[in-house]
Amino acid sequence: MFKKEERRRTLYYELFNSPAGKEVLADLSRNYKVLNTTFVEGDSHLSAFNEGARSVVMSLIQLAGSSPQEILQRIKKLEAEYGRADQ
Repeated sequence: MFKKEERRRTLYYELFNSPAGKEVLADLSRNYKVLNTTFVEGDSHLSAFNEGARSVVMSLIQLAGSSPQEILQRIKKLEAEYGRADQ
């Protein structure tokens, strides 16, 4: 089991530390509320759904050996280069 887990971590690390992987991870973080609140007033089900999506992306960030702060820097860099995603 240990070798399987080590391989899994290595694969995720290599994938999300490539230039494209870093950009994808930043995009997932932006779109799935890693840097924002997941709370939706009056809708506990949607809040729970949002938190579940956020949790998956947070796991990917951890497996990539990154942090939310690094992701924020990557998002700012991408927005400076390509513009904001919501514009």
